Amino acid sequence: MPGAEGAGDSARGAVLVARGPRAVETLLLERVATLCDEARREPHRLALPVRIAVPSRSLADHVGERIMARMGRSVAGVLVQTLHGLALEMLERAGASPPASDALFPILVRRCAAEEPLLCERLGSLVDGYAAVEATVADLLDAGFDSGSADAAVDALEAADASETSRETALAVARVARRCLGEMERGGIGQRALLLRAAREVLVRDPDAVLPARAVFVHGFADATGLRAELIEELVRHRHANV
Repeated sequence: MPGAEGAGDSARGAVLVARGPRAVETLLLERVATLCDEARREPHRLALPVRIAVPSRSLADHVGERIMARMGRSVAGVLVQTLHGLALEMLERAGASPPASDALFPILVRRCAAEEPLLCERLGSLVDGYAAVEATVADLLDAGFDSGSADAAVDALEAADASETSRETALAVARVARRCLGEMERGGIGQRALLLRAAREVLVRDPDAVLPARAVFVHGFADATGLRAELIEELVRHRHANV
């Protein structure tokens, strides 16, 4: 992905670089304003929206307010969406069912963690002691941990230069993640990692159909790793997103 200060073109994917968050926001607003002016002169451009993907609902609201303040009026043809919302839309357009609600995910992690003697001994007596395991398993899944990488992850942990206690704890968490993943696939239990993976697959297969847009911007991600980063990379590759 090419990048240079102030560089970029909505017709191709690029990384736009500016000095600090305010400068980044100003750069985004300038690009969006240019596209809005083009649509005002040529209304047929409104057939395809300008999309801005952000990490949170609060930032989406903020960016929407800043666009209206910058333009001084209401704006048509601009969608500010969370990456989660973008993923859901792509699956809907592809005719694919999104993963089920993730409400059962914490329960599943706690149940699997309680089956590990080491984790049960250390965390079972604490108030919500398995919350740390839930967060770690979620991070592993977000990073791309799946059935194909589980064995390699276990082998790497077994060979790690660490104390026996640390190594055994890490192996227990990896086993929990592997069991959870199997249960999620069999029981249709959702989790954000499954959504991101599915959205990436449909985007690669048919980007024009699942994400119609005349420009795509990815804005406000201070840290995007694993499956989020992979989805953003595909947005750059297949939808010429500016990040």
